[in-house]
Formats: sequence, structure tokens, C-alpha cells
Amino acid sequence: MKIIGLTSGITGNHDASAALLIDGKIVYSISEERITRIKHDSHFPVNSIKEVLSFSDLKTRDIDYFVSGAPKVNLLRFVFVYLSGFRYTSLKKVIQWFIARLALLANGGEEPRSPVGPHSLSEFGIPDKKIVYVPHYLAHAETAYRYSGMEDCLVVAWDGYGIDGSGKPICGTIYKGESGVLTELEDVAVYNSLALYYGAVTVALGFKLNDGEGKTMGLAVYGKESPAVSLIKNLFPVFEKGRWMPRNNWLEINGVSRPDYFRLTPTYRHLRYLIEEYGAEQVAFAAQKVLEEEGEKFFKYLVKKYKSRKVALAGGIFLNVKFNMKLLEGKIVDELFVYPNPGDGGIAPGAAIAHFVNMGGEFPIDRMESAYLGRSFTKSEIRKAIRQSGSKIKVADLGSEIYKTVAKHIIDGKVIGWFTGRDEWGPRALGARSVLADPRDIKTKDRINDKLKQRDWFMPFAPVILNEYLGKVLEHSWATPFMTLTDNVNHTLAKKIPAAIHIDETARAQAIKKETNFGYYRVVEEFYKITRIPVLLNTSFNKHGLPIVHTPEEAIEHLLWGCVDELVIENFLIKRK
Repeated sequence: MKIIGLTSGITGNHDASAALLIDGKIVYSISEERITRIKHDSHFPVNSIKEVLSFSDLKTRDIDYFVSGAPKVNLLRFVFVYLSGFRYTSLKKVIQWFIARLALLANGGEEPRSPVGPHSLSEFGIPDKKIVYVPHYLAHAETAYRYSGMEDCLVVAWDGYGIDGSGKPICGTIYKGESGVLTELEDVAVYNSLALYYGAVTVALGFKLNDGEGKTMGLAVYGKESPAVSLIKNLFPVFEKGRWMPRNNWLEINGVSRPDYFRLTPTYRHLRYLIEEYGAEQVAFAAQKVLEEEGEKFFKYLVKKYKSRKVALAGGIFLNVKFNMKLLEGKIVDELFVYPNPGDGGIAPGAAIAHFVNMGGEFPIDRMESAYLGRSFTKSEIRKAIRQSGSKIKVADLGSEIYKTVAKHIIDGKVIGWFTGRDEWGPRALGARSVLADPRDIKTKDRINDKLKQRDWFMPFAPVILNEYLGKVLEHSWATPFMTLTDNVNHTLAKKIPAAIHIDETARAQAIKKETNFGYYRVVEEFYKITRIPVLLNTSFNKHGLPIVHTPEEAIEHLLWGCVDELVIENFLIKRK
């Protein structure tokens, strides 16, 4: 059976993506942004579908089903949910909500999305009999469960907003995974979306929704206890006595994905007042603390009620690696797995898996060790990209000497663009499309920020660590191949790798094994042989505002822009002339 899973069957969902399942195995996954170069591209993923088909030399007629993880809204259920939610708010809030919406319409509404290409599977030419929709959170849950390696566990799919199987808006669903079967236990009402509330603070801080939440988390480390904590808590939903307690501003928060509207609301004005009164760092700290505290209370309730301390997670809220760390640090769970692409971009494989299992297929439950599910390039394709750059670059094919050479160049202070194998699946560079540098010199961090990232001063870089030396680097060895957890860095070593950790001596580390990515491992290993530090600084290979590079041409372009000092594509070492 051949199934293409999609983030959405129509234009409009952020982080559009596609994945190909063949006979019970996901063989290819790609995000639309990698191809179009539009970060968090929300258009119908026509390019992703074409690339997925090209990878396996298939045509659309060869695909049995196209499955979307974003079901259509049931208007009656949608209205009922909102009418039911009015009991949690006030007449004044409802009137303010209507006034803000009318004001937005009077000003011409919001900027329409660009009408690029087909907008749906039907427009793409797929017959209705091949189109299937599965619940949003089931698609999330399938990715977490099937790749967790845990036959019996609790599965939590939780994010800002999604549609369930009946067409109703919610913000999360809890499942029990047992012997290969997912059973729905309970869901979280859309009024209580912690992720959207955190997103509202992110927008008030001046960052972008569905992109800047990591900045809020990074900035929070520079804050401290202040009256802002209790004031933010009074705005957020709280979990008490086994249930979520909504706030009367939920209507405003549910509109945060429409920034032009949200900026007209009293909640936005109040958040801006708090930022001016207490400072951005304090408000970010407060939002992070409330997210952690209420999330921890919810998980304590779940593991006690459903008697399972093994937990698999998916959904955008779990991009917050500090929160993930708290679940282990507080000993709320014994075993934890976070799918490497937990946001909405990651539900394409889950949608395909959900329908495959529903059709009677068997999908194994194995621990995921590699997320290299995208495209690779042949030597002839690489040579063609090199030729196109002509006299602008000089190239040497170093064969197996590339690893020692790169390690020595990094020690000499070079910032290296590293491009090898298949694309990583997910938002983080995992050694296929990475930038590598010496973690020992704090000036390295400033140079990368200046030349490549041009990003906020408070954002940290991440370390990649040889798996066998995790205990030497991290306090609890909480590192995964996918950078889904944070851990405290051992104090002695923290002083030696300041460029690759955060100011609070924590790190969102990647653990790397030789059998998973041989070349990447070898570079870190060669660096260790010389320096006795089993760590390199790793950050994503992309200029500020662009997605991670996808092709050799884009990698060379970044080199010519001056974003990196040298570039490695497979065994080729490339420099600017």
C-alpha cells in the first residue's frame, strides 16, 4: 500500500509538508518550506508532493490514498463550542471581541494569502475516493507512539489548536498506547490552550507566532521572579482539582493567529503594559514558569489517573525543550519520547500511519534513531552545482581526509557549512544541513550571529556530543539524536564550551552515534582527539529568515554570501576565491 500523508489537504495550515508511506514504512518526508524557501510555508504542499513522488519514481495514480491530518471544520460543532465557551467569559468580553472583529473588517480585513498553485487535493487532481481525513491529534499521536519504542505508554498530543474527528476545535487529546493500538482517553478544550496563551505572550514581545516561541523560551532565562508571574498566571488557564479552569479572555487568545485582530484586544494591550512595566525578560520568564507549572500539574494528573509513567509526546507545545526537561527533572515520568518534528509540520507521516493502521496494516513500534528522511544528492548533481558557481569558488575532493581536515579548520577558528546525506526531518539541524564551529570560544557565537543568523542576542546555540561521552558533558545524560530535551551541563565542562550552551549552563544537546551519521560523528571524533572535548557547536545551516538549506546550490549560495568560512558537501571542501 502506498499512502501520501499531508499536514493539510487545503491551503492554510502553517508548515505544510508531505510524507510517503510504502507498505508500513515512512520512506520520505519533506516540508514545503525547504523547497519554496518560504519559512513556515502555509500553501498547499504541491512541491512536497511532487518531490515525494519523484523520490520513489511514482505518479499520483500509483498512490492508493492521500491522507490529511487537518480534517474539515464542522460548522455546527464549531459554533456550538464557541457558544458553550461564552459561559467562561463575560458580556463585556464578547462585545469587545465583536468590536475588534468589526474594526478589522472596516479596515479592509487581513492581508489575503497569495493564490499560489492549487489550494486543495481536489484542485491538484486527486479523485475524492482517494482523499481521506484523520483527526489532527491522532496524526500527532501516531508519530509519537509508533516511534517511541514503547508498546505500552501514555501518548499526549497537545498544541495550540486542531480539529478532532467530528470537526470540533480542541487543543489536545490524550491516548493510551497498548499492544499497537491507540485508544482515546480524553481531550483538552480549545478554551484552555496553554500553547496559544504562550503564543500570545510571544506576539506581545514582538516575535512571530509559530516561530518566535523559542525566542520567548530563550529570553526567559534572563528573567527572574517578579509581580509579572502572578499577573501572567491570572491571564493563563490553570489546572486545578483534575480539570482546566478557563479564563474570560479565551476569545481574544483564540484569535492570536490573526495578529491584526489580536493587537486590537484588551489582552494584547495588557501584555504590552506588563512588558513596559516589568521588562521583556520578566514577562518571558513569567510565561515560561506558568507554562511549566500548569503543564506539570496536568501531567501529574495524567500519569496518576491512567497509571502509566512512560510517555510519548507530539504537538507544537513540546518544541519547548525546557518544559520537556521539567517532566524528567520533577520525576513526573520515568521514560519520555518526543517525536523529532512535533509541530504541525510533523503530522504528515502520522496521517499516513493512522490511515494505514485503520486499513488493517501493521506498523511496528520501534525507537526512532534517525530523522534523515529527506533528499540526498548524487555526486554528479553536486558537481553540476559546483560548475554553476564557476570562478567564484575553489574546490578540493578530499575523500576520507575530509573529517580530519574539517576538525583542524574548526580548531583554527573556521565556521563550516556542513552538507551531507539526506535532509533532516524537522525544524532542527541534526548534522545533515548544519553549521559547525568550535564551542570553546565565545567569540565564535558572536561571529555566527553576525554573519549567518543575525538573530537576537539572547538565543543560544546547541552542542552535538559523542554519545559515549554524554555523562562527561551532561548532568543527567538527557540528550537525544533530535535535540528534543534540555539538560544541565556539568559545571567544569560548561566553562570550556561557552559558545554552545545557554547562560544558565543548560543545553539542548544532540547525541550522535557513528552508525547513524558516520561522517558527522567522525568530525566530532577528530575534534575530540585533538582537544579532548567531545563536543562541537552545531546550528542550522540557514541565513536569518530563510529555511534550512535544501540543495547544494543553496549551500554554495550561503558560502558566497559570507555566511560561513568554508563549505563541505559530502567529501568536497569548497572555499570562496
